Amino acid sequence: MSKRKLDKIDGHEPWEVEAAALAEHLKLDPDQARDVVVIRWMQRGDDRPLAAALRDGPLSGAVLSQLLKMVDEGQFTAKRKRGAPRQPSKRIRDIFIAV
Repeated sequence: MSKRKLDKIDGHEPWEVEAAALAEHLKLDPDQARDVVVIRWMQRGDDRPLAAALRDGPLSGAVLSQLLKMVDEGQFTAKRKRGAPRQPSKRIRDIFIAV
């Protein structure tokens, strides 16, 4: 994912402002509004609100469910470094053989 340059809005991250606006205008619980925003941003390929939510505390079931669905469908993947990926099974095998 390329880095996007989004300025803070009055000292707050854009997703925080969006969640506050949803909570105020739609009369949602602030946690529910945050979940809606996190899921919407995840679906559009930006995981910064997800990272912020993880730092703030445990994720709700809705966010975890959406994250699991996206992982299962291959929409949410970890970045690989250059070169061939390492196989965790070989490391365990090597440790077992050494012991």
